Amino acid sequence: MLTDPQKRAYARQILLPEVGFSGQERICASRVCVEAHDDVHRDAHAIASEYLARAGVQLTIAGDGGADDSPTGEDVNVRISPSVLAGLAEHPSLAHAARFFAGAWHAVEALKQVLPQGRAASLPDTKAFMVTRAKETL
Repeated sequence: MLTDPQKRAYARQILLPEVGFSGQERICASRVCVEAHDDVHRDAHAIASEYLARAGVQLTIAGDGGADDSPTGEDVNVRISPSVLAGLAEHPSLAHAARFFAGAWHAVEALKQVLPQGRAASLPDTKAFMVTRAKETL
């Protein structure tokens, strides 16, 4: 059950038909572990973690062995894929935007796993996506 402060904090999310009150309760009861493989993915990890925390998810660290390691709701493991940022070497000006996109994408996919109506999708080719968007803005 959501507390009054949680109801106020997540009021906008509760109003979304895709989330609703029961969905927000499920999000708040869920634990998500976000893992990054290396320093290159650190920015994407930080962005995904921040978005998930703002949504109300309880974040855990892989293998932290905390005092209470029992599931409280849905347990979701999010791994920042090593292939997400591959191929951006020839477009270094897009690297920061690609890391931001990758973090946001992974956060949304984690929430889709928590919500009952959500279906996970595969990450689009980040390089092609970012290059296309950059060309559209020129």
